Amino acid sequence: MRYIVEVEELSTEVLEKLKKNSRIIHIFSLIDNTIALETEDVERIKELRGVKRVYESGKAKLMLSDALDLIGILDVHNGGFYGDGVWIGVIDSGIDISDPLVSGSIVLERDFTEEGMYDPIGHGTIMARILKVAAPNISFINAKVVDRTGEADEIDIMRATEWCVNSGTDIMNLSLGIPRKCDGSCPLCELVNTASERAIIVAAAGNNGPEKDSVSCPANSKSCICVGSMEKDGTVSNYSSRGSPDHLKPDIIAPSCISYGNFKLEGTSIATPFVSASAALLLSVDGSDKRRTIDAILGTAEDKGFPKWVQGQGLIRPDKALEVMLCD
Repeated sequence: MRYIVEVEELSTEVLEKLKKNSRIIHIFSLIDNTIALETEDVERIKELRGVKRVYESGKAKLMLSDALDLIGILDVHNGGFYGDGVWIGVIDSGIDISDPLVSGSIVLERDFTEEGMYDPIGHGTIMARILKVAAPNISFINAKVVDRTGEADEIDIMRATEWCVNSGTDIMNLSLGIPRKCDGSCPLCELVNTASERAIIVAAAGNNGPEKDSVSCPANSKSCICVGSMEKDGTVSNYSSRGSPDHLKPDIIAPSCISYGNFKLEGTSIATPFVSASAALLLSVDGSDKRRTIDAILGTAEDKGFPKWVQGQGLIRPDKALEVMLCD
């Protein structure tokens, strides 16, 4: 089993004790005194002197769902903005390099599953295709964390997030999530909070609505853009995960209706790349000013009349955000 371990101090002595009872997978650099490891005797790890907390590494579920068109992005294209120079980290199931639409845009790639650099289920490739159609001139950092079973280990998501931000990504797209109650303080969310100081991180809210406090991690992170989904009729999707009056997530909603071949896909995972692509288009207007881009996205969202813990700021409108950025 895999675990995330917080220690009082990351000393040689503590590491040696852990190595005797486990296999160290990773020492995180963006959060202090936190280690990923594998062990069959977690109780022994918990009893070690210097160990503060032990978390079992969760499994992220992919979020597929129904169809809707992209709103306002064609107007941004007509303005001459296509995402030039922007790198998007796709933390997903990999990207199929035989797909001509996306393969030539991969600048870096890494496999965190030990399966090899291929897309076993097609999800990451679909996300990349949505991103590329919406923001044609972007480049990809391809981080494979989802394996052939359709799951991603939490530790691998954390490792991939660190790798992407350290590799210079501008935006990260996480169309996956771990369904659990969280106030944004778990190690994964804390890591995303830190990474958000250097990149725009966009994560799917989850498909566990309409219950309150059903948002997945890392979308519970205080600093990421948490994306819910909207139906064709302008209502928030029933399945789209909600926050609560005391936990205002999601941050925004986006269309989630696309056709892929003979299939229709639905879910907050489909909505997420629309937001990531919108951010890329706006970043290509404003260079590296990520904070201004986020403010423009959230500040121009279209209110659909639902509570903020259901719709966030409302429906993303990159065309309106562009108007604001060009006028400033």
